Amino acid sequence: MPEPVLSCHSPSRRAGGGEVVRALSLDVAPGERVTLVGPSGSGRTTLLTTLSGLLKPAAGRVLVGGVPLAERPDPRRETALVFQSYGLLSPLTAARVLALRPRALPADEPTAEQDKVNRALVLEALLASPAALVVTTHDPEVAGRCDRVVDLRAAVFRR
Repeated sequence: MPEPVLSCHSPSRRAGGGEVVRALSLDVAPGERVTLVGPSGSGRTTLLTTLSGLLKPAAGRVLVGGVPLAERPDPRRETALVFQSYGLLSPLTAARVLALRPRALPADEPTAEQDKVNRALVLEALLASPAALVVTTHDPEVAGRCDRVVDLRAAVFRR
């Protein structure tokens, strides 16, 4: 297997007096598509924002190309996050992120606020990207189009 584009080793985040994400190790190969599943409140969005570098893990590590994300000179060129809430330019958010040509692409429910036509366009654009894709979704079509599904229920908890 080639060196993972994106790796996390036991990243931990605390919120509301408890640990939100813990005990998860994940390696994502170049071009691989991984779906993260779990109930609302399970830490999916927190994990994605940690993988993208927007949040720093309290413990553990996030690596891009074997180098800690925090040590990258411009981490935004390495990972680009697609947010769940799009605001005013919903159909353009995924196209704008893809223009950055990131190596890793965490995407938080990227098709959730789209109508059927735009949902298909966004999904096709994400899947056509050469970036390693890590996506959260409740959409069985999105999960079914990915290479692997990771269930976070065993890796997260809230107090």
